[in-house]
This record gives sequence, structure tokens and C-alpha cells, in this order.
Amino acid sequence: MALAMKVISQVAQQRKTLEEAVTTALELAAGKSDGAEVSVSKTTGIGVSTRYGEVENVEFNSDGALGITVYHQNRKGSASSTDLSPDAIARTVQAALDIARYTSRTRLPA
Repeated sequence: MALAMKVISQVAQQRKTLEEAVTTALELAAGKSDGAEVSVSKTTGIGVSTRYGEVENVEFNSDGALGITVYHQNRKGSASSTDLSPDAIARTVQAALDIARYTSRTRLPA
């Protein structure tokens, strides 16, 4: 039971971290774009391989990523990062804004 509570606590902490990353990205993009979309993911797992009935490898993994698409003056820019630190999120948002500056304008339907 203690292990289950520890896992639940870790999941809650990860959720908070991911929500903060999304909020940070949206706040950074808000004043510099007409709109933004953010997606974030976190995957944690374990892999076990066997050979001739014996455990050969045990691998643990933990991956995370944040992607942002910004819209500015009918232009779109997207960028992503696997680093979810505030500085990396700021650089990712800026990269998306820079890309949007140099893309072609999207023609809106009449």
C-alpha cells in the first residue's frame, strides 16, 4: 500500500510540473503572438529482456517533451524541446516566434 501511495504522489508531482511548463509557455507567448497551442508529454517505463530464460537487461526510461505552435499575423511557427526547465521553455517559445516571423502568411478562406 505504501508503494501505491508513493506512485500516486509522484504522478501528482509530475502532473504539477507539466501543468507549470504549459502555463509558462503560454504566458511567454501571450504578449508576442495572436495565439498559441502547447502540448506536453511525460513517459516513464521499464523494459526487461530475457535470453535463454534468464534476465539479460533491465532498462528504465523517463522521457518528456514540450511542443508549442504560435500564430502571429496569419503566420505559424512551431518548436519543441525535451528540456522542460523554465530557460529551455523560454528558448523554445522564442524559437517558435522566430520561425513564425519568416514563414509565409496563411491565406484564410473567404
